[in-house]
Amino acid sequence: MTRMLDLAPGEVTAHIRTACHDLGPLADDPRVARCDDLLAALAGADLGSGSFVWFAAEAAQARQARKHLIERGIDRKDFLSAAYWG
Repeated sequence: MTRMLDLAPGEVTAHIRTACHDLGPLADDPRVARCDDLLAALAGADLGSGSFVWFAAEAAQARQARKHLIERGIDRKDFLSAAYWG
């Protein structure tokens, strides 16, 4: 995750669903916000012009995120919703 944040151009905000003690070095990173609900964090995200969304979660949530982004009018080239488990 740290590498992805460092490689991303421009302003970056990451919402990570994990226990606080599992954040490790990311706990002090001002670009990172711990959350309990990734879909709620996505729904509340300010996705202005030029934004790119990378969403990774279990399969059902990845599908919901993809649907949400399309319904918000986000072009498919401006997001990646990946299923990493489940």
